[in-house]
Amino acid sequence: MNTEKNQRLVLLAANISYILVLLDSSIVNVALPAIRNGLAIGTDTLQWMVNVYLVIFASLLLSGGALCDRLSAKTVYMAGLLLFVAASLLCGLSASAAQLLAGRACQGIGAALLVPSSLALITHTYTESSARAKAIASWASWGGIALVMGPLIGGLLTQYLSWRSIFLVNIPVGLLGVWLTSRIETPIVPHKEKHLDLKGQFTVTLMLLSLIAILIEYPRLNTDSAYLLLGVLTCVASLIAFVLIEVRGPHPMLPLTLFRNTNFSTIAYIFFAGAFSFFGTLFILTFYFQDYLHYSAIETGLALLPLSLCVIVGNKVSGRWVDRFPPRQLMIAGAFIRLIGFCGLLLPQYSTHYPWLLIPLILIGFGGGLGAPMSTSVFMQSTPKIYTGIAAGFSRATGQIGSAFGVAVFGHFINDTEFFLRHMKLAVLTIVIATLSILVMSIMFVSDERNDYAELPDPEKAE
Repeated sequence: MNTEKNQRLVLLAANISYILVLLDSSIVNVALPAIRNGLAIGTDTLQWMVNVYLVIFASLLLSGGALCDRLSAKTVYMAGLLLFVAASLLCGLSASAAQLLAGRACQGIGAALLVPSSLALITHTYTESSARAKAIASWASWGGIALVMGPLIGGLLTQYLSWRSIFLVNIPVGLLGVWLTSRIETPIVPHKEKHLDLKGQFTVTLMLLSLIAILIEYPRLNTDSAYLLLGVLTCVASLIAFVLIEVRGPHPMLPLTLFRNTNFSTIAYIFFAGAFSFFGTLFILTFYFQDYLHYSAIETGLALLPLSLCVIVGNKVSGRWVDRFPPRQLMIAGAFIRLIGFCGLLLPQYSTHYPWLLIPLILIGFGGGLGAPMSTSVFMQSTPKIYTGIAAGFSRATGQIGSAFGVAVFGHFINDTEFFLRHMKLAVLTIVIATLSILVMSIMFVSDERNDYAELPDPEKAE
């Protein structure tokens, strides 16, 4: 198979998996009332049905990345896709809440394998930096389309078929991805002799699970609750244990030396702060539209549509402009445009007119779409080839944790309708500060000149 055809197949397969993962993040929400009625489950169970996917997904991303570097990205990708398809079937056929929760957890495991392996496949297959940046922009763009179409597709499937169809639709799409992946050629020989850092994987999983559980459960617990204290102690202790294991262990899952690269460490923060700001904004605006402007769920989705569509436009423009401008400049431009958009959200605080929000939504979406693919490209370029799977997993994990923080933090900001607008304004100011920090960090610490991809030898082969 010629190189160009193989690259197209790799990109198509990677796009399919990313669509499934992000579609599953957004398609479920609109079906929650139907699931509640169909299975006769309570609100708490519904919340965990949504959150278990996020928790498992985020906590196992590093493990998925490490497996890519041990077993090859293609092998991990196939395993993740087959698991995701099987889990979707379990969700679609669930007769109880327990079965549905188990299926959602398995979907999270499959997603944790799919995301780093798909990004690693792209990184390995597209060896030229400009072509790699364009491919990543396409990957991100299709993910944006999935986020946009998720609520619309979910509403149509739920209304005209049933809530089960939102899971069953994953099966034919996933099987198509399996068939495409079976035809591609992987240019990288897997590091079968590498050892898995099981202790590191356990401690980082425990840390993230306890951290996200705290974020989820905190509103229901007293500040002096024994459960809250136990969760905090578990999170801190597992974090310390993880760092010690990675520093002293012979085969670290996340080599802490990677953080010596300023691009790597800076963009890891940008991933976190960017997801914190973007998904925090989605949460705030959803609350604003439904609880203050009294929009319906469909009207809220349509009101947010310009934001999502402009993310896609920004992704497309980013892929086209990468030949004309260095990735760092596009990152800075994207952060600056987002900053203007977030500042614009402060203007209509006491207005009930949607047009006041339209231009800020367009700027936030376009700026995010413009800068995010370039951040990913520079981040992966800053990682030695033998650690691309780990880097891919780590990049997505930081974003997932940022998203969880955004929803958790702004859930506490907006907890009293009487003071809603004041709290919303404070939340937007927090987002503006976070976005300003992204802009400053991009200007001061990110460089286009440094390229560590394939630079570092495999330490285990050197032994």
